[in-house]
Amino acid sequence: SNCLLKAKEVCKCGAVLNMATPVSTLEYVAELLDMVVLIQGNGGAGPRHYFPEIISRKIKDVREVLHKYGNDHCLISVDGNVTYEAAQIFQKNGADVLVLGTRTLFMKDTDFSDNVKKIRDLLKE
Repeated sequence: SNCLLKAKEVCKCGAVLNMATPVSTLEYVAELLDMVVLIQGNGGAGPRHYFPEIISRKIKDVREVLHKYGNDHCLISVDGNVTYEAAQIFQKNGADVLVLGTRTLFMKDTDFSDNVKKIRDLLKE
């Protein structure tokens, strides 16, 4: 946490949890974080699996840990395999930021502008 304290003097700080990383690891640095990113899979490991139920539970668990340490300003982001359906689920469960890619905005044979409009409309509901 000394590195985070030093970094906080000049920038925002975050932590990344993949599917296998327990949320309890955040307890050591929870009060210092500006963002927690939940990743569905391991970067560079090929296709990512689709686990919206697990990520939704992690969103809630992360929020609880952050609240326990008085950090209610921290953003929660979800990255990896965020489909239109999953985006709505993650938003309803408390995700603040969704990293969108080939499952939404950059789908093959679709129009980017139409995809942006679709995701905006879905998340307004």
